[in-house]
Formats: sequence, structure tokens, C-alpha cells
Amino acid sequence: MGEKYTIARFTKGSDQFEILVKSEEALAYKMGQNIPISNLIVTDTIFIDVSKGTKASEEKLIKNFGTTDSLKIAEFILSKGTLQLTAEQRRRLI
Repeated sequence: MGEKYTIARFTKGSDQFEILVKSEEALAYKMGQNIPISNLIVTDTIFIDVSKGTKASEEKLIKNFGTTDSLKIAEFILSKGTLQLTAEQRRRLI
């Protein structure tokens, strides 16, 4: 069975940002484990819509995060945003 991925999302005003992350590692990170961001993300691209493959513009990244450094932005999205859970993860948490 392959590795499972999910989306972490952060919305600020009318702008939405998404990253594709490894589901188990991202959940562990959200639960407080100290895991390097580089081990969580699938790609260093910041998206507006992962499912459509729409990338965020550099202007929007600078406007909302003050940087275009994808690791710093991914860390912010994981810390402050929401993480979509898999059905299996939801069952375990209940």
C-alpha cells in the first residue's frame, strides 16, 4: 500500500493556500511531535487549489506571508491552518 497524502489549508481573507502533505506525519506534527517540515510536505509548491494544480503567485505569497520560502510558508500553514484528516485518522481520534 502506498503512502497517503492529504491537504493542509490556510485561509486569510479571500485568499486560500494549500499544501500537499503526508497524512500520518502531518497529523503527528499537529498533535505536537517535533517533525521537520521537509519530512511532511510532498512538494514544495504552495497552491491555491491542489486538486486543480493551481499554484499561488509570488505576489500573493509575499502579501500574505512576507516570504516566498516554501518551507516557512508550509510551517505556517500547518501551524495555523486546518488539516484534512483521512477517514482512518478520524476513526482513531474518536
